[in-house]
Amino acid sequence: MTETATDPGLLRIRSSEGQHVYPIFQFDSAHPLPGLAKTLEILRQATSDVGVLAWLTGIHPHLEGTPVDALRAGDIDTVLALATRFANHNR
Repeated sequence: MTETATDPGLLRIRSSEGQHVYPIFQFDSAHPLPGLAKTLEILRQATSDVGVLAWLTGIHPHLEGTPVDALRAGDIDTVLALATRFANHNR
């Protein structure tokens, strides 16, 4: 995982044991979900990576499930619009 260690297109979280981990939800097979990198770029303008994790995996009232579910379904434009709204509101 050498390349991903500095990849801003992936979410890396410190575990309770102090190790950096890459949550599995952000991958579709061996590749990052389409739209994830841009979503992370937008959200990181307004919150920490822990906040990004919560936003991506929390049920969203404008989606049928979570933003991760929507990215998996290919609804990238909606996720990006909601992420932009969140970032603009929380800066």
